[in-house]
Amino acid sequence: LEWVTGGWNGYYATRADGLLYAQFLHAFPAALAALRWVFGDGALFYANTAIFAVGMSSVFLLVAQFVRSWIAALSVSISTITIVAFYFARGTYSEPLVLLFVALGLIVFYIGMETRSASVVAIAGVVIGSTAMVRIDGWMLIGGFLIASALLIAALGPEERWPPGSVALVFVSPFVTGSVGLF
Repeated sequence: LEWVTGGWNGYYATRADGLLYAQFLHAFPAALAALRWVFGDGALFYANTAIFAVGMSSVFLLVAQFVRSWIAALSVSISTITIVAFYFARGTYSEPLVLLFVALGLIVFYIGMETRSASVVAIAGVVIGSTAMVRIDGWMLIGGFLIASALLIAALGPEERWPPGSVALVFVSPFVTGSVGLF
């Protein structure tokens, strides 16, 4: 599989039996393994690029909530054609998958914030918590989610207050997926 890795740093050395020692936490190598199992070796060459494309599309959807669509498209296009973006999208790095989880989590969090829905905010927590399955520093993103959720809950008016069980659900939600990364 050396032709797939292309010498990129996202893999440790190839073993004598042809298997790879992938770095990162479990979700990313598992996703790559599933793609290879379903689509063959060639899929590994395109997998991270496809994940990056979906992640950048998610960033566009998020940014378009706050600015005009053409500005969102321009900013995402410029970000996409940087050397750093090409480097991480071509190699087997976890950044594109984290980008996808964070952007989707923020979109869901924004919807939950707009609708004042505890269950939607909890779903955002599960998505953002998924970053801890991919990267060891994903726990920092969980911390950011918890702070943002606390600020949202504190800003709710008396008639909008969530029951204690819903508040607990929001604060536990990122740990559901985040704790999977520990195993």
